[in-house]
Amino acid sequence: MVVITGGRLAAQGPVTDLTAATSTTRIRTPGTARLIAALDRAGIPARLTGPDTVEVRGTDPDRAARAAAAAGVVVLELSRHTDNLEDLFFDLTREPTLEVSSS
Repeated sequence: MVVITGGRLAAQGPVTDLTAATSTTRIRTPGTARLIAALDRAGIPARLTGPDTVEVRGTDPDRAARAAAAAGVVVLELSRHTDNLEDLFFDLTREPTLEVSSS
Protein backbone atom coordinates (compact mmCIF):
# COMPACT_ATOMS: atom_id res chain seq x y z
CA MET A 1 0.00 0.00 0.00
CA VAL A 2 1.20 3.50 -0.78
CA VAL A 3 -0.30 6.61 0.84
CA ILE A 4 0.49 10.02 -0.61
CA THR A 5 -0.61 13.26 0.99
CA GLY A 6 0.19 16.79 -0.09
CA GLY A 7 2.25 15.42 -2.98
CA ARG A 8 4.56 13.54 -0.58
CA LEU A 9 4.86 9.92 0.44
CA ALA A 10 3.21 9.49 3.85
CA ALA A 11 3.69 5.72 4.13
CA GLN A 12 4.31 2.62 2.11
CA GLY A 13 4.37 -1.08 2.81
CA PRO A 14 2.10 -4.03 3.41
CA VAL A 15 -1.17 -3.12 5.12
CA THR A 16 -0.38 -5.49 8.01
CA ASP A 17 2.94 -3.72 8.65
CA LEU A 18 1.36 -0.27 8.53
CA THR A 19 -1.47 -1.16 10.90
CA ALA A 20 0.97 -2.94 13.28
CA ALA A 21 3.14 0.19 13.40
CA THR A 22 0.18 2.24 14.59
CA SER A 23 -1.29 -0.35 16.96
CA THR A 24 -1.72 0.47 20.61
CA THR A 25 -1.09 -1.90 23.51
CA ARG A 26 -2.95 -1.15 26.73
CA ILE A 27 -1.60 -2.61 29.94
CA ARG A 28 -3.58 -2.55 33.16
CA THR A 29 -1.49 -2.85 36.32
CA PRO A 30 -1.47 -1.68 39.93
CA GLY A 31 2.18 -0.69 39.41
CA THR A 32 1.98 1.94 36.68
CA ALA A 33 5.11 3.84 37.77
CA ARG A 34 7.18 0.65 37.89
CA LEU A 35 5.83 -0.43 34.50
CA ILE A 36 6.59 2.91 32.85
CA ALA A 37 10.13 2.79 34.28
CA ALA A 38 10.60 -0.80 33.02
CA LEU A 39 9.32 0.09 29.57
CA ASP A 40 11.59 3.15 29.49
CA ARG A 41 14.61 0.95 30.33
CA ALA A 42 13.59 -1.30 27.43
CA GLY A 43 13.42 1.69 25.08
CA ILE A 44 9.63 1.53 24.80
CA PRO A 45 7.89 4.92 25.05
CA ALA A 46 4.80 4.70 27.26
CA ARG A 47 2.20 7.01 28.71
CA LEU A 48 -0.22 6.81 31.59
CA THR A 49 -3.80 6.88 30.29
CA GLY A 50 -5.69 6.07 33.49
CA PRO A 51 -5.09 5.41 37.17
CA ASP A 52 -4.12 1.81 36.41
CA THR A 53 -3.53 1.86 32.65
CA VAL A 54 -0.39 2.40 30.60
CA GLU A 55 -0.39 2.64 26.82
CA VAL A 56 2.38 1.95 24.32
CA ARG A 57 2.11 2.58 20.60
CA GLY A 58 3.76 0.80 17.69
CA THR A 59 5.47 -1.80 19.89
CA ASP A 60 5.10 -5.55 19.79
CA PRO A 61 2.88 -6.51 22.77
CA ASP A 62 5.19 -9.45 23.56
CA ARG A 63 8.11 -7.05 23.96
CA ALA A 64 6.12 -4.89 26.39
CA ALA A 65 4.98 -7.98 28.34
CA ARG A 66 8.55 -9.27 28.63
CA ALA A 67 9.75 -5.89 29.93
CA ALA A 68 7.01 -5.96 32.56
CA ALA A 69 7.82 -9.53 33.55
CA ALA A 70 11.56 -8.82 33.79
CA ALA A 71 10.80 -5.99 36.22
CA GLY A 72 8.39 -8.12 38.27
CA VAL A 73 5.43 -5.89 37.43
CA VAL A 74 2.03 -7.50 37.95
CA VAL A 75 -0.03 -7.27 34.74
CA LEU A 76 -3.78 -7.60 35.16
CA GLU A 77 -4.64 -7.11 31.50
CA LEU A 78 -2.74 -6.62 28.25
CA SER A 79 -4.64 -5.91 25.03
CA ARG A 80 -3.67 -4.83 21.56
CA HIS A 81 -5.81 -2.39 19.61
CA THR A 82 -5.21 -1.93 15.90
CA ASP A 83 -6.63 0.86 13.77
CA ASN A 84 -8.77 -0.24 10.90
CA LEU A 85 -7.65 0.72 7.40
CA GLU A 86 -9.88 3.80 7.25
CA ASP A 87 -8.55 5.15 10.58
CA LEU A 88 -4.98 4.47 9.45
CA PHE A 89 -5.57 6.38 6.21
CA PHE A 90 -7.01 9.40 8.01
CA ASP A 91 -4.18 9.37 10.58
CA LEU A 92 -1.60 9.36 7.79
CA THR A 93 -3.26 12.07 5.70
CA ARG A 94 -4.49 14.38 8.46
CA GLU A 95 -3.04 17.85 8.14
CA PRO A 96 -1.46 19.26 11.28
CA THR A 97 -3.74 21.67 13.07
CA LEU A 98 -2.68 25.09 14.22
CA GLU A 99 -3.61 25.97 17.76
CA VAL A 100 -4.42 29.60 18.39
CA SER A 101 -4.26 30.98 21.89
CA SER A 102 -6.49 33.81 23.04
CA SER A 103 -3.86 35.91 24.80
